[in-house]
Amino acid sequence: MDSSGPSGFRNAPVTKFLVQIIGGCSLAVTLLQSRSNPIVLRNPLWRTLSPILAFPAIGPGVVGTFLIYRMRVIERLYGSPKYAVYTLLYYKNKTFLFFSMATSLLFQVGFKGYNGPYALLFAMLYHYHQLVPITSQFPVAAGVVLNDKMYVYMAALQLLFSPTSVAPSLCGFVAGMMYHLDLGGIQRYRFPQWIFPRRKPPTSTPSVPGGPPSSRLRRQQPRHVSASPPQQQRQQSVVSEENVNAVANMFPDHSRDAVTSALVTARNDMNRAAEILLTSAPQQS
Repeated sequence: MDSSGPSGFRNAPVTKFLVQIIGGCSLAVTLLQSRSNPIVLRNPLWRTLSPILAFPAIGPGVVGTFLIYRMRVIERLYGSPKYAVYTLLYYKNKTFLFFSMATSLLFQVGFKGYNGPYALLFAMLYHYHQLVPITSQFPVAAGVVLNDKMYVYMAALQLLFSPTSVAPSLCGFVAGMMYHLDLGGIQRYRFPQWIFPRRKPPTSTPSVPGGPPSSRLRRQQPRHVSASPPQQQRQQSVVSEENVNAVANMFPDHSRDAVTSALVTARNDMNRAAEILLTSAPQQS
């Protein structure tokens, strides 16, 4: 298990929408530029939307869309109503563009156009750095230890090579810092919960083949009830205090009972326990 939680778009509808829109628009930009279609490229609506919804080339488009997909863990932590407002504030606030222009002139990197949603992506990366814990580490050389978040940072570093991406990336990083600090109380804004699909549990009970659901449940229930107490006792016995402390340090917003319960469910697997806690709401004891 990596630091982004379970794979797929489970409990991440906003991320799914962004990946489809930004990935599709980036592909469309690449195809239209290769065919030199002046009718579409000079269309005022396309010239307005493409700089904020599409990366300028196939390389940044693939890397940027992959990173936006990786940021789905932020949506799971914040919740879709809050995460949707966060992305909407980025697109509505024209100050980001003006700040990018000023930064470009200051660092003399040149402002050749606001090509791609770099500010949104790097604002997400700031939250990713601050909120998502490291779940695994591995040594690569003497005194050098990498973790499961490093390849996300290395992929993001590739997007900074273009002169037109430096300014909006810095702008987005500052914007993410401002949102994380809750300046002006902007974190309190949320969309209504009913707009988004109900959150799915992290695990599901496997079905027993044959028969309707009610009969399968009746056939399965006696075995489950009789086997549950000794199974829980065996799982409780293998949960070490060291693992409880390690996971509790990674998730300070969760109570110790919630951490212990996650480790019991995961059979003392710290990666699996972290996945369960990433997809559950924080609960303080």
